[in-house]
This record gives sequence, C-alpha cells and structure tokens, in this order.
Amino acid sequence: MSACAPANEPRARAVQGAPRSAGARMDAPDAVSDFLGPMLRSTSLLLSFLSILAACAPPPFRPLDPTAKHAVAGAVAWWYGNDTAAVDTAEKPLAQLLDKKCALRKMGAEKSAFFVRVAAEADRILKSPAFAAKVKAKRDWQMTSDSGAQIMERLRWTGAQVNVFMYARDADHPCEVKDLIDGHTNAFTPMTGDADVHLLFLYEPYFAAAMKLNDVPEVARTIVHESLHSMGYSHAGAEVGSERYNNTVPLYIGCMIEHWGGKLRQDWIDLNCHKADAAREKPPGA
Repeated sequence: MSACAPANEPRARAVQGAPRSAGARMDAPDAVSDFLGPMLRSTSLLLSFLSILAACAPPPFRPLDPTAKHAVAGAVAWWYGNDTAAVDTAEKPLAQLLDKKCALRKMGAEKSAFFVRVAAEADRILKSPAFAAKVKAKRDWQMTSDSGAQIMERLRWTGAQVNVFMYARDADHPCEVKDLIDGHTNAFTPMTGDADVHLLFLYEPYFAAAMKLNDVPEVARTIVHESLHSMGYSHAGAEVGSERYNNTVPLYIGCMIEHWGGKLRQDWIDLNCHKADAAREKPPGA
C-alpha cells in the first residue's frame, strides 16, 4: 500500500457520505470545532503531512453546493458559510488542525458580509481590461512556465472551488501549531494537487483586524494570493521579500490586487510590484 492510501481512502468515503441537508448546518460559527472534532481526529503532525501532501493524488470530489453561501471573483469561488462546514470533512488538513487543538470556524453574519465585499472588490479588479492587459504584458514570471495570458485564463475562466475556514487560538483551543499563529501567517492553502475542491484557512485575528480597519484591499490580496496556490502556483524556496519571491504569480498578482486603482496607482504597480520589498517606494496614500 502506498503512503498516500491511508489519507486518500477515508477522504473518498467521507466525500461520498458528507452531510448536505439542513440538519448538518450549525447555528453558530463557534460550533464548528466541536462538530468536526470527533469526525476528524488524527495523530500525524500537520506540517509533516503538508510536506508530502502534494505528492498524493487526490480522489474525485463532489463539487460544492452552488446554492450554499459563496462569493465569486473571476472564476474563483469561495464557500464561507456554515452550510458547507461539513462538506469534504475528511480532508487531512482539517483533521490536523483540530488534532493540534486549534479552533476551526466558519463565518458568522458580520464576517460573511465583509468577506462578500472583499470578493466583490477582487472580482471588479480581475474583470478590469487594464488589469488583464498588465498581467498579459508581464514576461518575467518566476517559478512558472505559464504566460500572463495563461494566468489570466485561469483567474477568469478556469478558476477554483475553495472551501473557507477560519482558525484561531482561544481559551478552549490552545492551537499548538506555533508557526501558524506567530503573527506572520495570515492564511494558508494546502497544496493538494488537482482536487476539485480546495481549502483556505484564514487566521481569524488577522481577518478581524482587517475588518475593523475596513481594509478590503488587504484581504482581497490575501484570498487571491491563496487561491493562486490552489491553482498550483508557488513561491516555495524563494527568499521572502526578494525580487524572485515578488515575481512569483501569487505575490505579483496579490500586489496588483492590493494596490489597484487609477493611473497613479497603476504606475506605482509597474514601477514597484516586481522589486524586492526593500527597493519599493511607498505606495500612493501610504
């Protein structure tokens, strides 16, 4: 039996029998950890599993319910509500986060409303002809053989289905995965290959702080960046903040999303998004 078999077989069974009725929905986002916990216990370490997860071919997934709460930007769709809390629950990363005593939640009404606004802003930008022209004109993408036109094709037409969860540490959940709650990780996406449904984990304190500041561009950058990981684009191995790092697809597109605007902002993007962090000028209005 291959090393991937123990992870794949339970996941396939859980997908086939995943609760989809109203009876499987939670009334409060805080209930998700308690609801999922008994279903998803595992003894393997999260980070060691994620390091080999990309090598394991995932089984077919049932698409997420199009009538459940979701938001769309371009061809990327994010399911954020409690009505998808129990979908594909045998995903190993969910089990690992719960096993490390992290709180896992879906979004309540207030966070959902903010997330919908964020996705709408990302959608507006991705559908801008000027945005598409800039992406297609770029030639020096790092860590991919795709052209700008192919990247836009994936963002606008191929897309990805993403099931969104929030994770956090609280009084009842010490969350023993330190590198995910160290203040440097705002979100992460397990790189699981060509599965039909992907996962996005948002660090809840990061999301709450951005919501308090009404920082829609910040979160739009993050969710588009993470969704590009779902499409297979990576920055693994590149030095954080370096020129190579900032010219990978998730970082460069994310920079464009965060700073998009009129001519002044677009000129700033042309002059700065490709540079190392230390060489960038302050953006307009900073």
